[in-house]
Amino acid sequence: GDTVNAASRLESATKDEACQLIVSAVTAEAAGLAPEVGARKELLLRGRETGLASRVIDDASILTPMPDLRGAQPASLFQASLHKAKSWLGMLPKRRLSDQTRSR
Repeated sequence: GDTVNAASRLESATKDEACQLIVSAVTAEAAGLAPEVGARKELLLRGRETGLASRVIDDASILTPMPDLRGAQPASLFQASLHKAKSWLGMLPKRRLSDQTRSR
């Protein structure tokens, strides 16, 4: 639904913003992203009536690598999603996000 659409629109916005990564402010907070990482922007995304508070990260290599959490036994689906988001944000290589999503 809306979450998948917003993620897709944010991925597309990396081209317009000429950056490697854009995450919503909610995702950045849930992943424990340091407050000084990324420029804060309110992005207007296609299909949404209001702007989305986001963090625009020019160079994703500044993100701290997270431990490999594969095989972990999280207590809930929420925890599993949060672990995946943290891992993904922290281990992103120095290529454009659009290149990574196409390789799946």
